Amino acid sequence: MAAKENVQLLTEHYRKNLPILQSLFLSSLVSRRLQEAEIHEKCEHYDLDLSGDRYMVSAIRIDSVPARRGLDESEASGKSTTLSLKDTNDTQLQLFAVFNIAEEIASLHPKCRAFIHHDEVVVLSVGEPGSDKPLADQTLRLLDEIRFSVERFLKLSVTIGAGSEVGQLSELAGSYEEAVKALDYRVILGGNKVIWIEDVESRQTDPLSLDEMKEKELVRCLKVGSDQELVHLLEELFKALTDTKASYQDFQVYLLELLTAVIKVAKDIRVDFEKLFGDGAGFLGQFIKFSHADEAKAWFLDICMKLKQSIATDRQSSYNKLVDEAKEYIKAHYGDHDISIAKVCQHLHISTGYFSNIFKKETKTTFVNYLMSVRMDAAQDLLATTDLKAFEIAERVGFADPNYFSFCFRKKFGISPKEYRIGARSS
Repeated sequence: MAAKENVQLLTEHYRKNLPILQSLFLSSLVSRRLQEAEIHEKCEHYDLDLSGDRYMVSAIRIDSVPARRGLDESEASGKSTTLSLKDTNDTQLQLFAVFNIAEEIASLHPKCRAFIHHDEVVVLSVGEPGSDKPLADQTLRLLDEIRFSVERFLKLSVTIGAGSEVGQLSELAGSYEEAVKALDYRVILGGNKVIWIEDVESRQTDPLSLDEMKEKELVRCLKVGSDQELVHLLEELFKALTDTKASYQDFQVYLLELLTAVIKVAKDIRVDFEKLFGDGAGFLGQFIKFSHADEAKAWFLDICMKLKQSIATDRQSSYNKLVDEAKEYIKAHYGDHDISIAKVCQHLHISTGYFSNIFKKETKTTFVNYLMSVRMDAAQDLLATTDLKAFEIAERVGFADPNYFSFCFRKKFGISPKEYRIGARSS
């Protein structure tokens, strides 16, 4: 009953805090680039519907109020006056008031969201799939309504910067950066305005480039990803070539960026370049021969698959070597009472968690079971070939307690050490 009440309390607490969690997540969307899969998963988790085909981010910043000099007539006469929001120095209170107006107006538009990020109110506009109305036009009208309402009801002046439209949620950080950049034009154009980045800066197509996130994903696929993941990623990377009207020079630069990422991985694991690219270092000249993105994609896929296989082979070889070294250490030190997995790992200079997984995967047994097997084999040999007493053999094979040794021996072989010796001598 108490557990059920705790779950209900936690659920209620979570629901109460959901708006805060949503706001924090939206802030993360405009702060850094996240993977689309992660974004959709968190949207579902935080009960946010951001499905659309176009997105646009705007930033609202309160204009600074000039410092007042002297007293006005009512203050000079000593009459009581009501302090307006504009006259306060509480910037957080002003920001919250602006947020309330922005949120109220934004809520009238489908899927539009307003939230506080740092010292600004941010508005996220979402374009409905199939809508024939340009998202930018709708957003700019909404922003001007917010600006007008703030001035009318709060007696505050705000400047609003609007970024460009983007096609994916993972690109919101770029739109937000443009919105903040648009705010910089307040110095030239003055405050109390909506400034769209495309009005003040000539719109240029972003140069085709391999961004940091895609490069990290490529490295991950080469090292630990599946073949299917690698194929899918290369399809995605080369789709950028066909989706944009890149010049031939941009095409070559993009391929060079891809090749550089691949070479970095190959260099890190000391792969033989001739085995990877063929005889000689003529792989750089390969770019001149490509007449179409599909040819380049096929070549890259072949190189990446070779590199991926080489990494997997080297890793397996490394695992085998590691396990062999561990076995040698165990066979040399099984007689030590205090031998442990920690001591073996200290000798090998690796972590116990990493070693445990590798050892079990390669030997199909645990470290403890393997050590016990080595000790029991040694005990068998000593019982059959020497006249040492059972307690002496127990000590030699690493058991501090002779009774425990006898128990383990019987458990493994079904007979006592004494019975084993008699049987071995009589055969």
